[in-house]
This record gives sequence, structure tokens and C-alpha cells, in this order.
Amino acid sequence: GGAGIGAGYNKKNGTITITGGDVFAKSEEYGAGIGSGYNENNGHITISGGNINAYGGKGGGAGIGAADNANCTGNITIENAIVYTEGGALDDLRAGGAGIGAGRDNTGGGDFEATVTITNSKVTAEGGGWVEYGAAGIGAGFSGNAKSGKIIIADSTVTARGGANAAGIGGGDEDIAYGGEGCDDVQICGNSVVTAK
Repeated sequence: GGAGIGAGYNKKNGTITITGGDVFAKSEEYGAGIGSGYNENNGHITISGGNINAYGGKGGGAGIGAADNANCTGNITIENAIVYTEGGALDDLRAGGAGIGAGRDNTGGGDFEATVTITNSKVTAEGGGWVEYGAAGIGAGFSGNAKSGKIIIADSTVTARGGANAAGIGGGDEDIAYGGEGCDDVQICGNSVVTAK
């Protein structure tokens, strides 16, 4: 249940800073690719350069951000970098975590409550849960809301693909009438090219 880079099982990551290099990070179970361990919200993450590939654990951790059963509460900053990230999902198919943001809501979690800032970067973020119970590409996990989160994209090329019934940027698929609310604050500026689906 630990992260690829970050915290172990049931632990919150401290501040993570990546300033360059080729980085591959993957959780094998319920953690985030880069971020927190199972059942704990994430701390701040800064990527300021490099070629980054991050994959959430198969239990539903975010690629970058929070683990399964956890909210995204720490800010995530990406600048001058190339990033590819996928949220994990059960059986690699259902009940997913966000590409960037929150893990799935298992018995709690799933909400996106932080700020993601992407500047002068190329980012591809894919939410988990392709078959059902999907997560956002950037934002909330399955059964999570993104209402209190904030997303800023400046001078960047961003592709954000949500899992089944989830937003590319914003909320995850709802479960029993909870979840699905999008961000109240999404800012796209400069020479950005954004594809969200």
C-alpha cells in the first residue's frame, strides 16, 4: 500500500521535490505513484523539470497525489517538465484514482481539495476506471468531488482523460448520489493547448 515515491502504508508524504532526470514511479498496490500511502491524504509535490512517468497502485491510487481511500489535500506543482501519469484501478479496470489528484473513495477519500498548477509543461493525465466507476484525469477519484479544488494551466500542452463517467478535468464518477462535482476554479491561460475528455 505504499507509494512509488513518497510515503509507506497508512502514511502521508512529506514535501516531494523533483528537479529533473528520467523518473519512473509506480505503486504496486494501493498507494500513489508519487505521493501518499494507502488511507492517507497527500502532502505537497513539486516537479520542476525532467521526464516523469507515474502510475497509481492497482487498488485506486492517483498517479500523482493521493492514495486509495484518500483525498488530495497537498498542492501539486508541475513546471518545465514532461509528465505522463495514470491513476490505478481495481483489476486495472474499475473504481479508479485520478491521473493527478485524489485516490478513489473506498470507505472515504476521493475528493480533490488542493491546487494543481501546470506551467510550461507537457502533461498527459489519465484517470483510472475505464470500464466503470471512473476517476478524473485531473481532479477527483471515483466517488469524489472537486468543488473546492483549483486547477491552473499556463503555457502548457495538457491532455486529461477521465475514466468511465468521470470528467477529464474535475469530478469523478458518482456513487449512490455522492461525487461528480466539478471544480469551481479552473484557469487556462497563455499559449496553452488543453484537451479534456
